[in-house]
Amino acid sequence: MHIVMINSYYHPNEPGGAERSVRGLAEALVGLGHQVTVIALGEQRKSYLVQGVEVEQLPIRNRYLPLGRGHDGGVGKLRWHARDSYNAAAGSDIGQLLQRLRPDVVHSHNLGGFSVAAWAAVKRLGLPLVHTTRDFYLLCPKTTMQGRGGCSCSSPCMTCLPFAWPRLRASRLVDHVVGISEFILRRHRDNHYFPNAGHSVIYNSYDPPAVEFRAPGEVVRLGYIGRLAPAKGLDMLIDAMAMLVERACRVELYIAGEGDDAYVAQLHAKSASLPIRFIGHQQPAAFFKEIDIAVVPSIWNEPLGRVVIEAMANGKPVVATPVGGIPELIIPDCGVLAPDTDAASFVSAVQIMLQRLKDMGPSIHLFSIKAAECYTSVSVASAYLRRYSLALSTKSTL
Repeated sequence: MHIVMINSYYHPNEPGGAERSVRGLAEALVGLGHQVTVIALGEQRKSYLVQGVEVEQLPIRNRYLPLGRGHDGGVGKLRWHARDSYNAAAGSDIGQLLQRLRPDVVHSHNLGGFSVAAWAAVKRLGLPLVHTTRDFYLLCPKTTMQGRGGCSCSSPCMTCLPFAWPRLRASRLVDHVVGISEFILRRHRDNHYFPNAGHSVIYNSYDPPAVEFRAPGEVVRLGYIGRLAPAKGLDMLIDAMAMLVERACRVELYIAGEGDDAYVAQLHAKSASLPIRFIGHQQPAAFFKEIDIAVVPSIWNEPLGRVVIEAMANGKPVVATPVGGIPELIIPDCGVLAPDTDAASFVSAVQIMLQRLKDMGPSIHLFSIKAAECYTSVSVASAYLRRYSLALSTKSTL
Protein backbone atom coordinates (compact mmCIF):
# COMPACT_ATOMS: atom_id res chain seq x y z
CA MET A 1 0.00 0.00 0.00
CA HIS A 2 1.22 3.51 -0.79
CA ILE A 3 0.37 5.86 2.09
CA VAL A 4 0.82 9.62 1.94
CA MET A 5 0.98 11.41 5.28
CA ILE A 6 0.54 15.15 5.66
CA ASN A 7 2.04 16.87 8.69
CA SER A 8 3.32 20.38 9.24
CA TYR A 9 6.84 19.17 10.05
CA TYR A 10 8.86 16.02 9.62
CA HIS A 11 12.24 14.77 10.77
CA PRO A 12 14.76 16.30 11.22
CA ASN A 13 12.40 19.19 12.04
CA GLU A 14 10.64 17.89 15.17
CA PRO A 15 9.34 20.65 17.42
CA GLY A 16 7.17 18.36 19.53
CA GLY A 17 5.83 14.94 20.42
CA ALA A 18 3.40 14.90 17.51
CA GLU A 19 6.27 14.89 15.02
CA ARG A 20 8.00 12.05 16.88
CA SER A 21 4.75 10.07 16.79
CA VAL A 22 4.29 10.66 13.06
CA ARG A 23 7.86 9.57 12.37
CA GLY A 24 7.44 6.43 14.49
CA LEU A 25 4.29 5.51 12.57
CA ALA A 26 5.82 6.22 9.15
CA GLU A 27 8.94 4.15 9.84
CA ALA A 28 6.89 1.28 11.30
CA LEU A 29 4.71 1.18 8.18
CA VAL A 30 7.81 1.05 6.01
CA GLY A 31 9.08 -1.77 8.19
CA LEU A 32 5.84 -3.66 7.52
CA GLY A 33 6.48 -3.43 3.77
CA HIS A 34 4.45 -0.37 2.78
CA GLN A 35 5.53 2.71 0.80
CA VAL A 36 5.23 5.92 2.81
CA THR A 37 5.55 9.48 1.54
CA VAL A 38 5.32 12.39 3.98
CA ILE A 39 4.33 15.87 2.80
CA ALA A 40 5.71 18.50 5.18
CA LEU A 41 6.54 22.21 5.21
CA GLY A 42 9.82 24.09 5.00
CA GLU A 43 11.36 27.27 3.71
CA GLN A 44 11.89 25.79 0.24
CA ARG A 45 10.92 22.87 -1.98
CA LYS A 46 13.00 19.74 -1.60
CA SER A 47 12.76 15.95 -1.53
CA TYR A 48 14.74 13.59 0.66
CA LEU A 49 14.74 10.04 2.04
CA VAL A 50 15.07 9.22 5.74
CA GLN A 51 14.88 5.68 7.18
CA GLY A 52 13.00 4.48 4.11
CA VAL A 53 10.41 7.28 4.29
CA GLU A 54 10.13 9.55 1.24
CA VAL A 55 9.71 13.19 2.29
CA GLU A 56 8.34 15.89 0.01
CA GLN A 57 8.89 19.31 1.58
CA LEU A 58 6.73 22.12 0.24
CA PRO A 59 7.45 25.83 0.78
CA ILE A 60 5.18 27.61 3.24
CA ARG A 61 2.37 29.57 1.54
CA ASN A 62 1.93 31.92 4.47
CA ARG A 63 3.91 34.67 6.18
CA TYR A 64 6.07 32.26 8.18
CA LEU A 65 6.23 28.60 9.23
CA PRO A 66 3.96 27.30 12.00
CA LEU A 67 5.44 28.04 15.43
CA GLY A 68 7.46 30.84 13.81
CA ARG A 69 7.19 34.51 14.67
CA GLY A 70 5.54 37.19 12.59
CA HIS A 71 7.42 40.36 11.82
CA ASP A 72 4.70 42.77 12.86
CA GLY A 73 3.44 41.43 16.18
CA GLY A 74 -0.21 40.68 16.81
CA VAL A 75 -1.37 41.93 13.43
CA GLY A 76 0.99 39.53 11.69
CA LYS A 77 -0.30 36.61 13.74
CA LEU A 78 -3.89 37.55 13.00
CA ARG A 79 -3.16 37.62 9.27
CA TRP A 80 -1.37 34.28 9.51
CA HIS A 81 -4.29 32.58 11.26
CA ALA A 82 -6.82 34.16 8.89
CA ARG A 83 -5.00 32.68 5.91
CA ASP A 84 -4.55 29.38 7.70
CA SER A 85 -8.31 28.96 8.08
CA TYR A 86 -8.35 27.92 4.42
CA ASN A 87 -5.11 28.31 2.49
CA ALA A 88 -6.07 27.65 -1.14
CA ALA A 89 -2.48 28.03 -2.39
CA ALA A 90 -1.23 25.35 -0.01
CA GLY A 91 -4.13 23.12 -1.04
CA SER A 92 -3.19 23.57 -4.69
CA ASP A 93 0.42 22.56 -3.97
CA ILE A 94 -0.73 19.40 -2.21
CA GLY A 95 -3.18 18.58 -4.99
CA GLN A 96 -0.49 18.79 -7.68
CA LEU A 97 1.83 16.59 -5.63
CA LEU A 98 -0.87 14.00 -4.91
CA GLN A 99 -1.78 13.88 -8.59
CA ARG A 100 1.79 12.80 -9.30
CA LEU A 101 2.09 10.42 -6.34
CA ARG A 102 -1.35 8.76 -6.70
CA PRO A 103 -1.31 7.01 -3.30
CA ASP A 104 -3.83 4.43 -2.08
CA VAL A 105 -4.74 6.47 1.00
CA VAL A 106 -3.94 9.87 2.52
CA HIS A 107 -3.45 10.27 6.27
CA SER A 108 -3.38 13.84 7.62
CA HIS A 109 -2.08 14.84 11.04
CA ASN A 110 -1.19 18.39 12.11
CA LEU A 111 -2.33 20.80 9.37
CA GLY A 112 -0.98 24.13 10.62
CA GLY A 113 0.46 25.96 7.60
CA PHE A 114 -1.37 23.68 5.14
CA SER A 115 -4.90 24.27 6.48
CA VAL A 116 -7.95 22.11 5.78
CA ALA A 117 -7.57 23.04 2.09
CA ALA A 118 -5.42 19.89 2.12
CA TRP A 119 -8.57 17.81 2.65
CA ALA A 120 -10.32 19.39 -0.33
CA ALA A 121 -7.27 18.60 -2.48
CA VAL A 122 -7.42 14.95 -1.41
CA LYS A 123 -11.12 14.65 -2.18
CA ARG A 124 -10.89 16.32 -5.59
CA LEU A 125 -8.77 13.32 -6.58
CA GLY A 126 -11.23 10.85 -5.05
CA LEU A 127 -8.70 9.49 -2.55
CA PRO A 128 -9.65 7.97 0.84
CA LEU A 129 -8.82 10.27 3.75
CA VAL A 130 -7.92 9.41 7.35
CA HIS A 131 -7.22 12.17 9.87
CA THR A 132 -5.63 11.97 13.32
CA THR A 133 -6.56 14.68 15.83
CA ARG A 134 -3.41 15.38 17.86
CA ASP A 135 -4.36 18.76 19.31
CA PHE A 136 -7.17 21.34 19.22
CA TYR A 137 -6.09 23.04 15.97
CA LEU A 138 -9.47 22.52 14.31
CA LEU A 139 -11.27 24.17 17.23
CA CYS A 140 -8.79 26.83 18.33
CA PRO A 141 -6.08 28.74 16.42
CA LYS A 142 -3.81 28.52 19.48
CA THR A 143 -4.39 24.71 19.50
CA THR A 144 -4.75 24.76 23.31
CA MET A 145 -8.47 25.50 23.91
CA GLN A 146 -7.48 27.82 26.74
CA GLY A 147 -9.11 31.19 27.33
CA ARG A 148 -7.97 34.16 29.34
CA GLY A 149 -6.65 33.30 32.77
CA GLY A 150 -5.79 29.78 31.65
CA CYS A 151 -9.35 28.45 31.85
CA SER A 152 -10.18 25.52 29.56
CA CYS A 153 -12.81 25.96 26.84
CA SER A 154 -15.21 23.17 25.88
CA SER A 155 -16.11 24.77 22.52
CA PRO A 156 -14.68 27.52 20.29
CA CYS A 157 -15.07 30.95 21.87
CA MET A 158 -16.29 33.98 19.92
CA THR A 159 -12.68 34.92 19.12
CA CYS A 160 -11.86 31.47 17.72
CA LEU A 161 -15.18 30.80 15.96
CA PRO A 162 -14.38 32.66 12.69
CA PHE A 163 -11.21 30.57 12.31
CA ALA A 164 -12.88 27.33 13.37
CA TRP A 165 -15.91 27.57 11.09
CA PRO A 166 -14.12 26.70 7.78
CA ARG A 167 -12.44 23.78 9.54
CA LEU A 168 -15.77 22.50 10.87
CA ARG A 169 -17.31 22.59 7.38
CA ALA A 170 -14.30 20.87 5.83
CA SER A 171 -14.34 18.06 8.41
CA ARG A 172 -17.27 16.46 6.56
CA LEU A 173 -14.72 15.36 3.92
CA VAL A 174 -12.87 12.99 6.27
CA ASP A 175 -13.64 9.27 5.83
CA HIS A 176 -12.21 8.09 9.15
CA VAL A 177 -11.05 10.12 12.15
CA VAL A 178 -8.68 8.83 14.81
CA GLY A 179 -8.29 10.48 18.21
CA ILE A 180 -5.03 10.02 20.09
CA SER A 181 -7.29 9.77 23.15
CA GLU A 182 -10.97 9.24 23.80
CA PHE A 183 -10.99 12.71 25.36
CA ILE A 184 -9.84 14.59 22.27
CA LEU A 185 -12.03 12.56 19.92
CA ARG A 186 -15.09 13.23 22.08
CA ARG A 187 -14.27 16.95 22.29
CA HIS A 188 -14.33 17.21 18.48
CA ARG A 189 -17.44 15.09 18.03
CA ASP A 190 -19.28 17.02 20.76
CA ASN A 191 -18.62 20.13 18.66
CA HIS A 192 -20.07 18.46 15.54
CA TYR A 193 -16.80 17.76 13.71
CA PHE A 194 -16.42 14.78 11.34
CA PRO A 195 -20.16 14.10 10.83
CA ASN A 196 -19.56 11.62 7.98
CA ALA A 197 -16.51 9.82 9.36
CA GLY A 198 -15.98 6.53 11.06
CA HIS A 199 -14.12 7.07 14.31
CA SER A 200 -11.74 5.29 16.66
CA VAL A 201 -9.01 5.86 19.24
CA ILE A 202 -5.36 4.90 18.67
CA TYR A 203 -2.84 6.09 21.23
CA ASN A 204 0.62 7.31 20.25
CA SER A 205 3.47 4.86 19.85
CA TYR A 206 6.78 4.64 21.65
CA ASP A 207 9.58 2.09 21.30
CA PRO A 208 11.89 2.19 24.32
CA PRO A 209 15.51 1.11 24.42
CA ALA A 210 16.50 -1.81 26.63
CA VAL A 211 15.98 -0.67 30.20
CA GLU A 212 17.27 -1.83 33.57
CA PHE A 213 15.76 -1.40 37.00
CA ARG A 214 17.22 1.48 39.01
CA ALA A 215 16.91 0.80 42.72
CA PRO A 216 15.92 4.02 44.50
CA GLY A 217 18.41 5.43 46.96
CA GLU A 218 17.55 6.87 50.37
CA VAL A 219 16.32 9.96 48.56
CA VAL A 220 13.69 9.14 45.92
CA ARG A 221 14.15 11.08 42.71
CA LEU A 222 11.06 12.53 41.03
CA GLY A 223 11.39 13.60 37.40
CA TYR A 224 9.58 15.98 35.07
CA ILE A 225 10.43 16.12 31.35
CA GLY A 226 8.75 18.38 28.83
CA ARG A 227 8.17 21.97 27.87
CA LEU A 228 8.65 24.49 30.69
CA ALA A 229 5.41 26.47 30.47
CA PRO A 230 2.70 27.56 32.95
CA ALA A 231 0.11 25.15 31.50
CA LYS A 232 2.39 22.23 32.35
CA GLY A 233 1.78 22.82 36.06
CA LEU A 234 5.36 23.51 37.10
CA ASP A 235 4.41 26.20 39.61
CA MET A 236 2.05 23.73 41.26
CA LEU A 237 4.78 21.06 41.18
CA ILE A 238 7.22 23.34 43.00
CA ASP A 239 4.54 24.11 45.61
CA ALA A 240 4.01 20.37 46.01
CA MET A 241 7.75 19.84 46.49
CA ALA A 242 7.74 22.45 49.27
CA MET A 243 4.91 20.57 51.00
CA LEU A 244 6.71 17.23 50.61
CA VAL A 245 9.83 18.70 52.24
CA GLU A 246 7.70 20.08 55.09
CA ARG A 247 6.30 16.58 55.62
CA ALA A 248 9.87 15.20 55.86
CA CYS A 249 9.56 13.16 52.67
CA ARG A 250 13.02 12.29 51.37
CA VAL A 251 12.63 13.34 47.76
CA GLU A 252 14.36 15.43 45.14
CA LEU A 253 13.14 16.65 41.77
CA TYR A 254 14.85 16.74 38.38
CA ILE A 255 13.25 19.07 35.82
CA ALA A 256 14.27 18.50 32.20
CA GLY A 257 13.25 20.75 29.34
CA GLU A 258 13.36 24.29 28.04
CA GLY A 259 11.01 27.26 27.92
CA ASP A 260 10.68 31.01 27.84
CA ASP A 261 13.73 32.52 29.56
CA ALA A 262 11.73 34.85 31.80
CA TYR A 263 9.41 32.07 32.97
CA VAL A 264 12.29 29.66 33.59
CA ALA A 265 13.99 32.35 35.68
CA GLN A 266 10.83 32.63 37.78
CA LEU A 267 10.85 28.88 38.36
CA HIS A 268 14.50 28.99 39.43
CA ALA A 269 13.78 31.77 41.91
CA LYS A 270 10.72 30.03 43.33
CA SER A 271 12.58 26.74 43.86
CA ALA A 272 15.88 28.15 45.13
CA SER A 273 15.60 26.65 48.63
CA LEU A 274 14.22 23.28 47.53
CA PRO A 275 15.94 20.03 46.39
CA ILE A 276 15.22 20.76 42.73
CA ARG A 277 17.65 20.57 39.80
CA PHE A 278 17.00 22.05 36.36
CA ILE A 279 18.93 19.92 33.88
CA GLY A 280 17.88 21.42 30.54
CA HIS A 281 17.09 19.48 27.38
CA GLN A 282 17.43 15.71 27.76
CA GLN A 283 16.78 12.68 25.61
CA PRO A 284 13.94 10.68 27.22
CA ALA A 285 15.84 7.39 27.48
CA ALA A 286 18.79 9.04 29.26
CA PHE A 287 16.50 11.06 31.52
CA PHE A 288 14.39 8.14 32.70
CA LYS A 289 17.51 6.20 33.71
CA GLU A 290 18.19 8.88 36.33
CA ILE A 291 14.81 9.05 38.07
CA ASP A 292 12.57 6.80 40.18
CA ILE A 293 9.09 8.29 39.63
CA ALA A 294 7.88 10.34 36.66
CA VAL A 295 5.60 13.28 37.49
CA VAL A 296 3.11 14.79 35.03
CA PRO A 297 1.58 17.86 36.74
CA SER A 298 -0.29 19.42 33.78
CA ILE A 299 -3.12 21.81 34.59
CA TRP A 300 -4.50 22.08 31.04
CA ASN A 301 -6.37 19.47 29.01
CA GLU A 302 -3.50 17.55 27.44
CA PRO A 303 -4.80 15.80 24.30
CA LEU A 304 -2.99 12.67 25.46
CA GLY A 305 0.14 13.02 27.61
CA ARG A 306 2.71 11.05 25.59
CA VAL A 307 5.22 11.35 28.45
CA VAL A 308 3.12 8.89 30.47
CA ILE A 309 3.68 6.25 27.78
CA GLU A 310 7.39 7.10 27.57
CA ALA A 311 7.81 6.82 31.33
CA MET A 312 6.09 3.43 31.61
CA ALA A 313 7.98 2.06 28.61
CA ASN A 314 11.19 3.03 30.41
CA GLY A 315 10.05 1.19 33.53
CA LYS A 316 9.05 4.22 35.59
CA PRO A 317 5.83 4.57 37.58
CA VAL A 318 3.85 7.78 37.07
CA VAL A 319 2.05 10.34 39.21
CA ALA A 320 -0.21 12.61 37.15
CA THR A 321 -3.07 15.08 37.25
CA PRO A 322 -6.59 14.15 36.02
CA VAL A 323 -6.74 16.34 32.91
CA GLY A 324 -7.44 15.72 29.22
CA GLY A 325 -6.45 12.30 27.95
CA ILE A 326 -3.99 11.54 30.77
CA PRO A 327 -6.40 9.48 32.94
CA GLU A 328 -6.88 7.03 30.04
CA LEU A 329 -3.21 6.03 30.30
CA ILE A 330 -2.85 5.56 34.05
CA ILE A 331 -2.68 1.90 35.10
CA PRO A 332 -3.26 1.26 38.85
CA ASP A 333 -0.27 -1.08 39.26
CA CYS A 334 2.19 1.54 38.05
CA GLY A 335 0.41 4.91 38.23
CA VAL A 336 -1.40 7.18 40.64
CA LEU A 337 -3.84 9.85 39.47
CA ALA A 338 -4.13 12.90 41.73
CA PRO A 339 -7.75 13.76 42.61
CA ASP A 340 -7.32 17.35 41.40
CA THR A 341 -4.75 19.78 39.96
CA ASP A 342 -3.81 21.57 43.21
CA ALA A 343 -0.56 21.02 45.11
CA ALA A 344 -2.16 19.26 48.10
CA SER A 345 -3.84 16.73 45.82
CA PHE A 346 -0.59 16.10 43.98
CA VAL A 347 1.32 15.63 47.25
CA SER A 348 -1.18 12.99 48.36
CA ALA A 349 -0.70 11.12 45.09
CA VAL A 350 3.11 11.29 45.36
CA GLN A 351 2.98 9.92 48.90
CA ILE A 352 0.86 6.98 47.74
CA MET A 353 3.41 6.23 45.03
CA LEU A 354 6.33 6.55 47.45
CA GLN A 355 4.75 3.87 49.63
CA ARG A 356 3.96 1.72 46.61
CA LEU A 357 7.56 2.01 45.40
CA LYS A 358 8.75 0.86 48.81
CA ASP A 359 6.32 -2.06 48.99
CA MET A 360 6.61 -3.35 45.41
CA GLY A 361 10.31 -2.86 44.74
CA PRO A 362 11.52 -4.07 41.31
CA SER A 363 8.09 -5.47 40.38
CA ILE A 364 6.74 -1.95 39.77
CA HIS A 365 9.41 -1.59 37.09
CA LEU A 366 8.12 -4.74 35.36
CA PHE A 367 4.48 -3.67 35.70
CA SER A 368 5.33 -0.35 34.03
CA ILE A 369 7.05 -1.97 31.05
CA LYS A 370 4.20 -4.46 30.65
CA ALA A 371 1.62 -1.66 30.67
CA ALA A 372 3.41 0.06 27.77
CA GLU A 373 3.69 -2.97 25.48
CA CYS A 374 0.49 -2.11 23.60
CA TYR A 375 2.03 1.21 22.48
CA THR A 376 4.85 -0.19 20.35
CA SER A 377 5.12 1.28 16.86
CA VAL A 378 4.29 -2.04 15.18
CA SER A 379 1.10 -2.40 17.24
CA VAL A 380 0.03 1.16 16.44
CA ALA A 381 0.93 0.83 12.73
CA SER A 382 -1.13 -2.36 12.49
CA ALA A 383 -4.10 -0.56 14.04
CA TYR A 384 -3.78 2.24 11.48
CA LEU A 385 -3.60 -0.23 8.59
CA ARG A 386 -7.02 -1.52 9.64
CA ARG A 387 -8.38 2.05 9.56
CA TYR A 388 -6.87 2.65 6.13
CA SER A 389 -8.72 -0.42 4.87
CA LEU A 390 -11.96 0.93 6.33
CA ALA A 391 -11.40 4.29 4.62
CA LEU A 392 -10.72 2.55 1.30
CA SER A 393 -14.07 0.78 1.51
CA THR A 394 -16.10 3.85 2.53
CA LYS A 395 -14.32 6.75 0.81
CA SER A 396 -16.35 9.77 -0.24
CA THR A 397 -15.71 12.36 -2.97
CA LEU A 398 -15.92 16.14 -2.99
